[in-house]
Amino acid sequence: ELQDGLGGDQARALLGLPPGSDFALYACYTDKSCLRNALVFAIGQELGRWSPRTRFVELYLDDQYRGIYMIWERIRRDPTRADLPAPAAAAPGDLSGGYLVRHEGGPEGDGSDFQTTAGTWYRFHYPDVARITAEQAAYVRGAWQAMETALAADPAGYATTIDEASWVDRAIVEEVTNNWDGYVHSVYMTKAADADGGRIGMGPLWDFDLAFANGNVTGYNCRTDTWAYQIQRGAPDDVPAYWRALWADAGFRTAWKCRYQALRAGPLADATFAARIAAWSTWMTAARARDQARWPTLGTPIFPNCTTQPSYDAELTSLRDWITQRLAWLDGQAAAITGACP
Repeated sequence: ELQDGLGGDQARALLGLPPGSDFALYACYTDKSCLRNALVFAIGQELGRWSPRTRFVELYLDDQYRGIYMIWERIRRDPTRADLPAPAAAAPGDLSGGYLVRHEGGPEGDGSDFQTTAGTWYRFHYPDVARITAEQAAYVRGAWQAMETALAADPAGYATTIDEASWVDRAIVEEVTNNWDGYVHSVYMTKAADADGGRIGMGPLWDFDLAFANGNVTGYNCRTDTWAYQIQRGAPDDVPAYWRALWADAGFRTAWKCRYQALRAGPLADATFAARIAAWSTWMTAARARDQARWPTLGTPIFPNCTTQPSYDAELTSLRDWITQRLAWLDGQAAAITGACP
């Protein structure tokens, strides 16, 4: 939180990031490469969707060295972040958008949650529970219930209910990363105003430290040969039924295949991942030694790591190899999906 002398929010540019008052300070503890979130956010940016911009930093607190961290932009409604119109901006009294809602496996119990008849939990993010009006909250609850009901009744009609392109992109990210939190936790969603189509879209990416074989809870997320949307962890962490309905729809699968295959030539190319891993890890070479002197994690199993490598170079090799094998498996799965691409 960037604040003035009285404790109020103060938007400032930070390390070259656009001005803001809210940033996340992330400790690279379970992710020994410290690259997983940065890799995923870079994918989101290349997909043409706002994703948090990041910086690697070394943190000193009260003159004590605290190691390597990452600074991210937090998800906020802002022209330089999640650029949504404020509710009622389109027309006086219009409740239709824009909104930010977060899906989590279960409730947080602070009054900011709501649940659909299918048992799915959501959380008001913008406006948050302290600012949203009763009328807006009722509208949001109704919109998300209507979305779930429509997809359950007729998945083929999803284009009138959801922003198809954003859902396809999110499904690509979840399957490429095989993230343990995939489809269930830290899933931000948007609601456009009716004047902008009124559809529910998949919002900014967030929280991928358990991606790329770093979330050994069920075992399936360590593997390169499983569909993430098919993994059921037990309530309340099951993949929502509407995602399974979409994946069962031939039109959605074809749209996923076509977008995935197009991206493999650039943002999802093996060489793209390898280049980013090489560049960022080289940049942090000197800092890693200081970080490991403070937090000697290499060679030590930390829940829920899938593997434990003896050195940082071995961690990077394991990460690169897993990504290469995962993409090769997805290539085969995509090729088997019927339906012609434009």
